[in-house]
Amino acid sequence: MLLYTVPTANGQKAQVVLEELGFDYETRSVDLVAGEHRTPEMLKLNPFGKLPFLLDEGDAVYGSMAIAFYLCEKAGKLIPESLAQRREMYQWAGMLASDLSPALAGQFMFSEIFPLDDPRAVDYFVESACRMFEVLDSHLAEREYMVGNELTVTDLLAYPSAATSAARLPESLKPWPNIQRWAAHIGSRPGVTRGMART
Repeated sequence: MLLYTVPTANGQKAQVVLEELGFDYETRSVDLVAGEHRTPEMLKLNPFGKLPFLLDEGDAVYGSMAIAFYLCEKAGKLIPESLAQRREMYQWAGMLASDLSPALAGQFMFSEIFPLDDPRAVDYFVESACRMFEVLDSHLAEREYMVGNELTVTDLLAYPSAATSAARLPESLKPWPNIQRWAAHIGSRPGVTRGMART
């Protein structure tokens, strides 16, 4: 397996899943600023022209969530057996991909890459991200894991957002003690530690 990746939360998501599942893989860092992700050679491998993506047996899987679910299906691990828990897992994974990640990306884009004179754009994305973290913090109040009583792929998809992306928020994770506790627990896993350091 070959993971084309970047040192962002999205790249880290794929890496921690690969490490937790024990897959043998190599990484190739891609320079987004230089446009390496959109060269003809790269677009032939991954027509989406975005990262991360995984090559496995000659086929590409694009996107951290798709990579994570593909790998978990392949390994037969980290996906709950019960339909009720899978429903919960899909809901949280969808929130991470559709709500939290875009909010964190917007905050980064308009405060770091293309700073705007009007702070309302950044404030909008910060407030959106904080709202999702607030819901997650409440959910984790009496839980060790996001779904059920054991580690699932959802924990691994959420952890890099809490460990990496949330650091750019005005108070980082300070307002959310349950996320802090959960993140310390998930981040102490050897596979997660390796995955976060891999890029």
